[in-house]
Amino acid sequence: MTKINLEYFGMPGSGATVKEAKLDAGKRISEALEGSYAPFVLNHRGKLLIASRNPRFGWGYRFYDEGEMPVYFNADQCSCGFDTRDECLLAAVRHLADVTHIEGERDSPLFDALGSRLAERERETFAYNMERNDTFQARYRDAIARGMKDGDAHDYAGMNPARRDLWESAA
Repeated sequence: MTKINLEYFGMPGSGATVKEAKLDAGKRISEALEGSYAPFVLNHRGKLLIASRNPRFGWGYRFYDEGEMPVYFNADQCSCGFDTRDECLLAAVRHLADVTHIEGERDSPLFDALGSRLAERERETFAYNMERNDTFQARYRDAIARGMKDGDAHDYAGMNPARRDLWESAA
């Protein structure tokens, strides 16, 4: 079956026929006009995250280093395609918490932006992931100290099943 892809009044649309593709684009135009376009900003440990909504691509965000902010900058999105502000906020908080993580840390005040129920679940997931990350980093440092090259050190730290010889012999 043929699928028609077109641009109608600046919005992409698709469907089995030109009429259906135009209706799809019209629906997307209507959805783009609904809701808020107010951006939000997260600032944590020298990293600034700016999130905004684009009528064609949805919600997205971009990172900046606080000390390197130019007077004028283009805040085009680097992570985009989120349908809602809440989806974007969740992804942004997760990403910024990961990027600004300090070894040994198992929580981040960034999760307060999510509300209590969601924040609790995210904090548990973050703690688990950061514990795994810290274990990997410690094993990687150990591998480098043992004289392993970078690729082998990654395999050792991640306990790559295809490279059991690296990490089973070290135990």
